[in-house]
Amino acid sequence: VLCITVHLLACFWYLVASLHGDDYTETWLARRRVDSTGMTLVDADAATQWIHAMHFVLTVFATVGFGDIWPVTNTEIGYVLALMIIGAVLNSMLVSSVIRTITSID
Repeated sequence: VLCITVHLLACFWYLVASLHGDDYTETWLARRRVDSTGMTLVDADAATQWIHAMHFVLTVFATVGFGDIWPVTNTEIGYVLALMIIGAVLNSMLVSSVIRTITSID
């Protein structure tokens, strides 16, 4: 369930940037460099875009992020706010499940 949730949220994170159409230069896709030549995620293949989106969602879920990818547009900021809330809820569900399992062992 967690892997599917993270995958879907990563796809939506990519979608938030791609919906900017021709004005994508301020999105995370245009700001994220993927190699030493300066190539951005906009020009990268789909697998590279997906792995960077997954990396972002997992760091938001597990921590407060590394600061290597950040939201700038209002749409991105709104999405990340929702993502942080979803991450907090999923983390609390996971921790409560582990606690329930440990306490049920007799």
